[in-house]
Amino acid sequence: MKASISRSEIAGTVTAPSSKSYTIRGLMCGALASGKSAIVSPLASDDTTAAINVLKKVGTGIRQQKNLWFVEGGNFHSPEKDLFCGDSAATLRFMTALCSRAISLPDHPCHEDQSKLYLTPFCNWESNAQVTANCLR
Repeated sequence: MKASISRSEIAGTVTAPSSKSYTIRGLMCGALASGKSAIVSPLASDDTTAAINVLKKVGTGIRQQKNLWFVEGGNFHSPEKDLFCGDSAATLRFMTALCSRAISLPDHPCHEDQSKLYLTPFCNWESNAQVTANCLR
């Protein structure tokens, strides 16, 4: 069998598929930015829906169109209810950081006394937590 290999050219356009990870990162970056941001060709999934739901609960405006999502950030406030991230580990990790950032905003009662800044979340958690642990034996 003989094979002949010769030079050739390929022409065309390739569109990379949307990414759940990039979409969640785009949502978080838009939430942190002041003003409006746009996410082009976002991936709609359970995880990105969870990210949208929790961001809306902390003051981020999100408007969805078919292939374009608009995010209006910079207006954080404490949520009225618990935040549920579903099974989205990326959303949970980002929201942990975002929520800790919200504590240091000027309108938070601990802002004036920086020594309380890091202790307040732990004190609040400790007083409200009910922890159960099962150990393997």
